[in-house]
Amino acid sequence: MEKIVISANTSWYVFNFRKGTISELLKKGHEVIVITPKDGYENKLISMGCRHIGIDIDRAGRNIFKEMKTIIKYGMIYFKEKPSIVLNFTPKANIYSSIGAWACKAKVINNISGLGAVFIKNNLLTKIVSLAYRVSNLATNTIFFQNDEDLNFFLKHKIVPQHKAKNIPGSGVNLEEFFVKPSPDDNKVRFLLVARLLKQKGVPEYIEAATILQKKYNNVEFAILGPIDHNNPNSIDEKNLIECNSRHIINYLGTSDDVASIVEHYDCVVLPSYYREGVPRSLLEAAAMGKPLIATDNVGCRDVVFDGVNGFLCEKKNPVSLAEAMEKVINVNHQERLSLGMEGRKIIEKIFDERIVINKYMQIINGAS
Repeated sequence: MEKIVISANTSWYVFNFRKGTISELLKKGHEVIVITPKDGYENKLISMGCRHIGIDIDRAGRNIFKEMKTIIKYGMIYFKEKPSIVLNFTPKANIYSSIGAWACKAKVINNISGLGAVFIKNNLLTKIVSLAYRVSNLATNTIFFQNDEDLNFFLKHKIVPQHKAKNIPGSGVNLEEFFVKPSPDDNKVRFLLVARLLKQKGVPEYIEAATILQKKYNNVEFAILGPIDHNNPNSIDEKNLIECNSRHIINYLGTSDDVASIVEHYDCVVLPSYYREGVPRSLLEAAAMGKPLIATDNVGCRDVVFDGVNGFLCEKKNPVSLAEAMEKVINVNHQERLSLGMEGRKIIEKIFDERIVINKYMQIINGAS
């Protein structure tokens, strides 16, 4: 059996998004080591049977000396542990862990879960990050991309060689954990945004669209679920969020480890993102629960939202367009909303079942071993 490392920028991410993969690896008898910063969720991973090694990753950091220190730390860990296979997730782990893995000549499998805010603009930082990916990709064996647009972008700019690039359907969804749960038929239409509260996720546009619709309808409610990323310069203004909450424009729900128990009460899940998404997990989970979706006509979002089939697309950075899409959901009856949601469930079952993702990883791992 193999010693396998899983690395990402938070333990929370690994536990919530890669739990199924870890369970499969442990079931096959592999030793699983998780390398992430400590955020409390490492204890849940340890309880599953993993070994955890802490590492400092500043997600928004640009201090070259601190970043080099992180790479060296990865190298020291790998030189000591000598894993056979390294699975990386999230941008800095993809880059730094791959470079560090040269120390033990491990097989490296990366996952590009969206290109994030860095690739929204084409500036000096974009060029630096592209170069860092090129260097790190020299040490990789396989690079999974969650959507074709990111894959084609990396190929076009020669960031990754074609023989290493493969498609994967997002992070997948556990269809037993996220099952169809119809919202109540009580003449209310409830919208929910689930995301990290960054400007690029479309939070300001969502609040503005809610303001527009509340002036026209008295049977609508709007809520937001997700963490405020205080260390990110693109985080939304917490004071403004609290003010909108006090004025009853939106209901801020904070964070939750049980997203499904909250989503089940809503009629539609919204993500007006202009961030370069992979395939947004919030949309996958909501669709699996039979909820209609509204999202921007944006990278990653349009991989799961098919306009008029399981929800509606709107223009990026346009609260009026977003409000118009939400109005389409308001103006259909409850049964029609349920029908839209069931079309989404069919899409998830066919394309985004977590078992598909796990099987793709196991094929690569078995081939590598």
